[in-house]
Amino acid sequence: MAQPLASLNSLRAFEAAARLGSFTLAAKELHAQGRRSSWGRIAIHPPLAFARNYVARGGFRQGTPGLIVSMLNSYYVLLKFAKLWELQQQTRTAGTPSSSDR
Repeated sequence: MAQPLASLNSLRAFEAAARLGSFTLAAKELHAQGRRSSWGRIAIHPPLAFARNYVARGGFRQGTPGLIVSMLNSYYVLLKFAKLWELQQQTRTAGTPSSSDR
């Protein structure tokens, strides 16, 4: 059974900001685990995260605060997968010899 969405009143502003700031660390962990990102995943995962929080975890019952928390979580997922994609591109570029090396 899914956990209920935490009440917005129980979240402190610095905790929410810290979570949004941790997307780079989360992307690095996913990259180290061999997880991949793509444009499709960047497009699909954030709406799924929103649906999970707002519908499955009952964010809609909290009204506007539930909507805000669900939207912020969706934004976090977007940033995480975009950063993972960026890390993949950097790794791919680092592994490709430049034209001066040929």
